Amino acid sequence: MQPLPEVARKILEITQNENCSASEIEQLICLDPTLTAKTLRIVNSAFYGLSGQVTSISHAVIVLGIKQLRNLVLSLATISLVKASDPAIAELQREIWLHSFGAAAGAQIIAKRKKLHIRDVETAFTGALLQDIGLLFLSSKLPE
Repeated sequence: MQPLPEVARKILEITQNENCSASEIEQLICLDPTLTAKTLRIVNSAFYGLSGQVTSISHAVIVLGIKQLRNLVLSLATISLVKASDPAIAELQREIWLHSFGAAAGAQIIAKRKKLHIRDVETAFTGALLQDIGLLFLSSKLPE
């Protein structure tokens, strides 16, 4: 299996430090044009329902927050590792990812409504996001 892309690995590393800054993350994301484009596409998706267009990574970091952006980078990096060559498998993987993202959003909403600590809200989001990660790997390695 391939390792995580270097930029994603560095982002995951620096976000372990509670004192990391948004500008550090912004600088790293901007090193990877694909990650930059995907981040902007997701933050501008209907899911976030923003009234205006986010056109910079610095704005995306503010909108998403450091922990949410960390989760997003982890998801995007993971998906890049299991890219399918078969269009049907690629569509299945996209559906798995959308389901995982939806489950994560739902878990986050429930945790917030339960007035859980922000750390627990983030844990709920991450746990739900990663619940089906094995399906992505299986679909790429064992498509049948």
